[in-house]
Amino acid sequence: MISLTTLTASQILASGTIFSALTGLPFETGVLLASIITILYTILGGLWADVMTDFVQWLMITLGMLVAIPFILANAGGWESVVARLPAGHLDFFKLGYNNILNLTFMYIVSFITGAEMASRALASRDEKIALKGSILSGVLMAVYAFIPAVIGLVALAELPGINANEAYARVMLGYAPEPVAGIALAAILAATMSSADSDMLGTASIFAVDIWKKYVKKEASDREVLILTRMGVVVVGVLAAAAALTRFDIVTINTFAFMLRSAGPFAPFALGLIMKYVTKEAGIAAIITGSIAGVYWRLAEQPYGIGDTVIGAVIGVVTFLVVIAIVKALGRPPAPPLEEVER
Repeated sequence: MISLTTLTASQILASGTIFSALTGLPFETGVLLASIITILYTILGGLWADVMTDFVQWLMITLGMLVAIPFILANAGGWESVVARLPAGHLDFFKLGYNNILNLTFMYIVSFITGAEMASRALASRDEKIALKGSILSGVLMAVYAFIPAVIGLVALAELPGINANEAYARVMLGYAPEPVAGIALAAILAATMSSADSDMLGTASIFAVDIWKKYVKKEASDREVLILTRMGVVVVGVLAAAAALTRFDIVTINTFAFMLRSAGPFAPFALGLIMKYVTKEAGIAAIITGSIAGVYWRLAEQPYGIGDTVIGAVIGVVTFLVVIAIVKALGRPPAPPLEEVER
């Protein structure tokens, strides 16, 4: 819940920045608008509205960015001109270093496996085939257009050195693309950030309503009560995220921390729990606790030896998970029930 609320805040911050750039309104007003709109359509439509708006937003993102790229490069003097003005080494694919590349790759793999906004779509699919096809298609499409924002970032670095990274996309669009194209492209990135924010808000609120309230506080709660509580949760998360966004924190730093927090500990019980036949509740809880603590400690220690905090947390979580399973099994206790029985 902490991780998803943090991710919501980063998306609201990005949305507010785009709103401000598009309308000329103060940044604070942009954050307020982004928060209200996202909260409203998430409350009114839930997961279905979330999925449908995500689809429309994906079309806008893809088309908007693709249309804008030729104009941006042309008005920046062409690709060769941009490259010539880049600081040395910025076109080196391995500029970050092999350690950082491997750490980030690992972080994204485990984070997207455990991400509530990802898992909820797979689990809500009509059948397993659709869930599998949708997951593969999503990965392919993300990989295909991932280079586009990178190109826009390079133009910003060449043309506007010293610019605040949070504002780079909007400034490049408004300064180097025709107004209609810039409008579409800015709407596209606004759509992207809002589509992430609604998923994160809904995930946080659902976890509280279903996994905490209904299981431990009021087990006899009706579906309607859970729905109302989820909607109230969306409002609370949205307000907290908006308040955090107003501090203008660094998006990359906050995102990588949130990704670690939601995946380092939960990775073993979620991923291994789906594929192993003998798993236990005790192992899951222990892995979440030890993996999360290890990840946070490693982040505070500034990730010694070049090893990422998500890597350390996930490894500790996996080891803990397997050790506790062995201990519980040796004690002769039964495993956790299969998912099918839990659902029934």
